[in-house]
Amino acid sequence: MPKVQKMPAIMFYTGDWLKDPAVRMLTLAQRGLWIDMLALMYESSDRGYLALRNGEPVTTEQLSRMVGEDAHYVDECLHAMEVIGVFSKTKEGVIYSRRMVDDEKIREAKAKAGRASGKSRKRTKDEQKSNKVPTPLEYENEYENEEPVDISSSEKYSNKHIVNEIWRAIPENRQRGWGGFSKAVIHHVIRGGLDIEKVKTALTNYYNSDEGKGQYWRTPSTLIEDFIWEEDSSQWGKERGKEEKFPHDVFEHEKIVKRYIEASDENAKKVEIYSERMEEQGFVQSDITRRLAYKVWMKYPELRK
Repeated sequence: MPKVQKMPAIMFYTGDWLKDPAVRMLTLAQRGLWIDMLALMYESSDRGYLALRNGEPVTTEQLSRMVGEDAHYVDECLHAMEVIGVFSKTKEGVIYSRRMVDDEKIREAKAKAGRASGKSRKRTKDEQKSNKVPTPLEYENEYENEEPVDISSSEKYSNKHIVNEIWRAIPENRQRGWGGFSKAVIHHVIRGGLDIEKVKTALTNYYNSDEGKGQYWRTPSTLIEDFIWEEDSSQWGKERGKEEKFPHDVFEHEKIVKRYIEASDENAKKVEIYSERMEEQGFVQSDITRRLAYKVWMKYPELRK
C-alpha cells in the first residue's frame, strides 16, 4: 500500500457535516459510528479506506471491537449507511470515504508540485556550479535507493531481526541510513532469498578494505543496492577512481554510457528507465548522461575504455 504522510489533525468541514442530507438522515448513534469510522480511515495506511494493513477490509466483528459496540448493532448501522450512500465500497468490499480519498489525492498532487518546484529552484543553483566535478561520495549518495520500493509495515516488522543481524556486521562509524538500508535488505536480500552470511561477510570485508576505511566509502544501503557480495574485492582501492580520473568531456560520457548499453539488453532497459525518471524530475539530458557515465565508471572499470 502507498505510504501516507503522518498528519496529526483531520480537515473536518463542519458545514458539510451539518448540511449533508445523507449524514442528516442517520440517527445520532449512527452518526457517532460514522465519525469513529472517519477517524479510523484517516489513520489507515491507505488514507480514506477502512482496511487492514494487508489491504483486507475491516470486518463487522473487527469494527465492533474497535468502537466498543455489539456486532449485530454495528451491522445494522452499516446497512443503514450503505442504503443512503454515506460511504462507498471497492470491488474488494473495502468501505471508503469519497471525500477523504479525493482530499488525499489533491493533497498529494499539491505536495508533488511543491517538491518539483523546490527541485527546480535547487537545480538552477546547481547549474551555476556546473564546472565543479562531483566527488565519488557525492555521486554515491545520489544513487541510493534509486528505485522506489513498496514494503509494508508488517513486512518490515517481521524481518526486523534479520535486518538488525546484517546491520551489526557494519562498523559503528559506518552505520548510516538505517531506514534505507532496511528497505534495501528486505527488497534485495530477503525477498531474493540470498545467503545472509554471504551478505554479512561481504559487508565486513568491504569495511575492512582500503576503500571502506577511506574518504570515499559507500554507505550501507548503497552497498546492498550495488550487490556488494558480487563485486571483486580487488577493486576496493584506497580512493575509487583516483588512479584514473573521470573524464570531463560530455562526448566521453556518451561513449561510456553507449558501451554499457551495448553490453546487454537489460542494461539498455535500465538506462531507459533511469533516464525517464530523471527527466520527470527536470534534469537535462547532458546531466543525466554524466550521472549515468559516472555510475558505470565507478562500478564497471572494464567499460571505461
